[in-house]
Amino acid sequence: MQQTATITKNIQDFGQKIGGAKKDLARNAMEQISLITNDALARQPLSKSFPRPDFARMSRDGLITGETAIKLQYLYNNIPAKPRYSYSVRRWVERVIPVIQIIKIGLENEQVLGDQPFVLKEGFTNFRKEMNAANWPHEDYSPYPFRIVHPHQFSSDRCFVVAKGNYIRHKANTIEECIAWIKDNAGTSKKATVFQCSVWRNPQADTYYITPVNKSGIVLKTFATREEAFAFRQEHMDELERIYRELRTIPEERRDWNRPRTGTNYRNGIDKTPEQFSAVFPFRGVEFGNWVTQLERAASLNEAYDALYDLAGILEISPQAITLDNQLALAFGARGSGKALAHYETLKRVINLTKKKGAGSLAHEWFHALDNYLCIKEGQSLLYATENPTTVASLSGVLSQLRTKIKQTDFYSRSKKIDQYKSKPYWATMVELTARAFEKYVITKLAEKGHINDYLANVKTVSEFLRPDVYPYPTDEEIREIAPYYDQLFGQIFGVLKEEIKQTA
Repeated sequence: MQQTATITKNIQDFGQKIGGAKKDLARNAMEQISLITNDALARQPLSKSFPRPDFARMSRDGLITGETAIKLQYLYNNIPAKPRYSYSVRRWVERVIPVIQIIKIGLENEQVLGDQPFVLKEGFTNFRKEMNAANWPHEDYSPYPFRIVHPHQFSSDRCFVVAKGNYIRHKANTIEECIAWIKDNAGTSKKATVFQCSVWRNPQADTYYITPVNKSGIVLKTFATREEAFAFRQEHMDELERIYRELRTIPEERRDWNRPRTGTNYRNGIDKTPEQFSAVFPFRGVEFGNWVTQLERAASLNEAYDALYDLAGILEISPQAITLDNQLALAFGARGSGKALAHYETLKRVINLTKKKGAGSLAHEWFHALDNYLCIKEGQSLLYATENPTTVASLSGVLSQLRTKIKQTDFYSRSKKIDQYKSKPYWATMVELTARAFEKYVITKLAEKGHINDYLANVKTVSEFLRPDVYPYPTDEEIREIAPYYDQLFGQIFGVLKEEIKQTA
């Protein structure tokens, strides 16, 4: 007898509350601080290990007083910049950890902040005057890139000064006048930078080439003589800028549509209820965005159910093990915004798939979760094992071998080429390289069975991508070289941890 699909109604969040709403801001900040270790602070930028808490929002929501917000903002602002050289980082960590702990204490008990020595310092007194004059935190105010210099701090002039770097930009008799000037000027858009190029000589080929300034690896044009190169730069700067703009425009790496899934029929056409979903995949919590309709919620549960079952089959582990010791949470269109199709949050250990375009990124974000989970087991909750293989001693060997193999491929070279167009490395970081290679690994393993699951991993082929020179995934040939190292890694991870995960699931 043929079974008919059911329509699941009234699907709500289930499992534990994941947290992250505005009323959870103070608690989230304290949780973030509790996860910070000396190693995490030393190995990561401060913006990753301890992102600036939104003290103004906490105050406006009634979680802390305005006075407390000013004190905490002052403490965070005065955390010194992280040194570039490794030999200075340990001393920096020793200075920063106590400040972070004071911030945590202040969030737990505002009264304690009044007894801290910094409140008596002249620097804080001036900061408080400025923030009160700007009506912060009730009104938005950020002086960056300017700063207000108080009269006694500046020469013999008895006036307030607005400075930028070492240059005076404005003088005023009162701090309120300085703040008004900053509000009028700090938000102005930056002047458009003038595109500039450099001419270089290639001694091996005895040719000359033009590159954008400070980006010598990006060749825009090549010429036989020095004179030709300089003449072209002088007369055709618009064309060079157009070439550079086209080169730095990287196509979308995913299709904007998913092919129909082919594979084992796990549900027999029946919608899975939250109870049935949790019985197989006991995530810590599952939540939906307010704008995700009931029909979309049912579809998300069904597609995630099939995709996670496919993933468990590829890794040859139980479906329960996918939830990583029941610590992982899942969200559909409930967290974050912007261009990201999906993301993984280390603090809440949650994968979020956006409402419109998240489908296709599940395998990528799950690998981030696994990568972080390996460090969580070692007490380093903010780190990723692929970036810090020595953190996980039992896996450092196989992790290092995977890293080495990836760096030996053109996949790595192409990813580095993309980063040449970026302000900071992203595509060629090991955390992202291993997650993207894992997607290709998943697609390849499914294809070996004749299966397709674009909800799990949706990646354009080289021919679909249009720019083979910067294709950001392993090719079919490259993944064949890399795959054995993933096999080895998962064999060791789940050979050691599988039973432990099952017992605590």
